[in-house]
Amino acid sequence: MYMGQQGKKYTKEQRETAISSLQEWLEFGFSRARACGMVGMTESTLSRWVNEDHALGMKVKSWENKINRLATQNIVDALNLEANDENDKRKETTKWWMERRMKKDYSTRIEQDLTTDGEKLPNPIYGGQSTNKKEV
Repeated sequence: MYMGQQGKKYTKEQRETAISSLQEWLEFGFSRARACGMVGMTESTLSRWVNEDHALGMKVKSWENKINRLATQNIVDALNLEANDENDKRKETTKWWMERRMKKDYSTRIEQDLTTDGEKLPNPIYGGQSTNKKEV
């Protein structure tokens, strides 16, 4: 028996069915929490199972990355074809996906300090009062 939400026990068959059902949702790019909700289990149950079973953790990670691999493959295909068609919708969709879901590698956002030249900010003022002033 495997423990689930609020002490719910899963048989080996139920666990395998739940994991099999999760695969489809994770491969579509759903978060773990959303995928678990789609199959009627809690994310904490999945986390516990992954912590107990290293091989399951590797499978889940692979399922989560399937759509990222597809997005990357679309970029590679476009580069290989040297497509110059600005109306190719795959480019924009893939760019959007990669910037948002693969932020670490493809985000176009740059954090810049535009106000302080690296110096420490003064204490904020709330309701016209500096946070350093003591009320009398």
